[in-house]
Amino acid sequence: MTADWTENTRALKLLVIGMTVLLVGGLVLLAVGMARTASKMSAELGDVPVSVPAGSSLIGVTADSGRLYLALRHGDGGQEVLVLDAASGRTLGRLDLAATP
Repeated sequence: MTADWTENTRALKLLVIGMTVLLVGGLVLLAVGMARTASKMSAELGDVPVSVPAGSSLIGVTADSGRLYLALRHGDGGQEVLVLDAASGRTLGRLDLAATP
């Protein structure tokens, strides 16, 4: 009976060691993949100038489906949402927010 217990213990220890090696290896591969992806993204992203009207201030930014939505407040109190292509910085449109009487 003691021999069976010793063999089972050894098998269990080997199994735990093997699973630990697989877990650590997977975490290392995950970290390497994330680092590669981050370096590719930073290499592709460049400086893109965005022009906003003079006297305007940025009050919010949202991103969705490859577009950036910049909420702007103008010096006269008016607001608008500037819609940009996230990859190129090209202006896709403007949403002028006007109060209705």
